[in-house]
Amino acid sequence: MIIRLSITLFMIALTLPAKANDKIRLSFEIKQDQTIVTRGFTYISAKKKTWSSGLQTSYLKLTCRSDKSGRVEKLFSTVSYFAGVKVIHQIVENKAQLSIVRTMVKPRLAEIRALKKAESKELHPIVTTTSESYQLSISATSKEHLPFGSDMIIGFNITNFENL
Repeated sequence: MIIRLSITLFMIALTLPAKANDKIRLSFEIKQDQTIVTRGFTYISAKKKTWSSGLQTSYLKLTCRSDKSGRVEKLFSTVSYFAGVKVIHQIVENKAQLSIVRTMVKPRLAEIRALKKAESKELHPIVTTTSESYQLSISATSKEHLPFGSDMIIGFNITNFENL
């Protein structure tokens, strides 16, 4: 019982110094047509880190090639893509540098299955990526709403616990 308690206290003591440097909290939400697409929060520091929300998934891909006799061969394979949001963040010269990347993947499985045996067509997943970079002041607690891509808005809320 005492050993468990001492191990638990030791583990908690190990995690405290790691969070002591991260005193700036970044909350954000991405909206499209007033609908929240994604939201999250992370602690930012001088070390470059990545926050992500999404899945790395394999998608079916169809490529076609002709053999020597002129007959078309269908080659099926899978490709792996990350679909979701990544926020790469770091503090540089009293500013938060943020890179937001939103990736959407449209699978082509239904179209591949709908092809007739004699039809040949190159069908790959459709990948749409929206990427923006921002520099925000971290000197005080602040809220900002900025454009993200052509039709979205990203809202930032920075809380600097050092200045509270």
